[in-house]
Amino acid sequence: MSHIRLPKEVEDFKQFVQNRPELVEQVKNKQYTWQQLYDIWSEEGQQSDFWGQFEKSLDEKAGSSLPINSDQVQGIVKKLADLDVDQVEKNISQLSKALDQIQHLSNQFQQQKRRPPRGGNRFPF
Repeated sequence: MSHIRLPKEVEDFKQFVQNRPELVEQVKNKQYTWQQLYDIWSEEGQQSDFWGQFEKSLDEKAGSSLPINSDQVQGIVKKLADLDVDQVEKNISQLSKALDQIQHLSNQFQQQKRRPPRGGNRFPF
């Protein structure tokens, strides 16, 4: 199967977008279309002030992550090591059975709601 080769300019734009995931979000949120972003990129270039708004948001996201110290990691690893896998599996199985019962009861209630009332009076007095 032959590969369709995109023009170099389009490949460069793809690479530019891959380094700025915020652009994908802008398109998904209908702030911009890919055509609009491509036109800005091709007319004004990568150094345009327009792109600065997306670089700032990337810097903010990168700076907002909390550093994890080694004590926290060691604590998590210790808790995982102390975890009784058989007990977890048993609890998951019990939870699954409980959810099945709840779903079964819910289906019964829905079926009762759908049934037409039986003939005759509910109060035969």
